[in-house]
Amino acid sequence: MKARRPMPRDQVAFMIVLILLSVLTIVLWFMDPSHQPSGHSRIAWPPAQPVKP
Repeated sequence: MKARRPMPRDQVAFMIVLILLSVLTIVLWFMDPSHQPSGHSRIAWPPAQPVKP
C-alpha cells in the first residue's frame, strides 16, 4: 500500500484563505440590505417618531 504524500503547506494555506474568503462573501451577501426580501413585516412596528430638537 502506497503512503499518501502530504499536501504542501502553501497549498493548504491557499485553500484556507480561499475558504475564508468564500464564507466572508456569503455572510456579506446575506447581510446586504439590497439582497434581503422586501415587503411587509409580520411585526406591526410603531411608526418612527420625529426627532425633537
